[in-house]
Amino acid sequence: MTFLRYYPRYYDVFEEPVLIRDLECDRTQAIKGTVVREVSVKRVRNLQVVTGYLRDERGDAIKATWFNSPYLKGKLTIGSTFIFRGFVKENYSNFSI
Repeated sequence: MTFLRYYPRYYDVFEEPVLIRDLECDRTQAIKGTVVREVSVKRVRNLQVVTGYLRDERGDAIKATWFNSPYLKGKLTIGSTFIFRGFVKENYSNFSI
């Protein structure tokens, strides 16, 4: 008797959101943030880059970037709060996700 088995390569673990000041570089993490500036969409060659700025409950800010998702501009309005999840990078002592 033959059994077919499928095992995923990896699992996404959705951990609790952390504060911006507690983020660790080069990891995928989640934050709960409020949009504080109008989201912008810029075109770079064939790529649409969406940029927004978020603030957590303690007042710390972070820059968030999405690629080829221009519809987010209409969804991420100033004052709206969401849980954002992504890969954290540090540039010149500032975090971005």
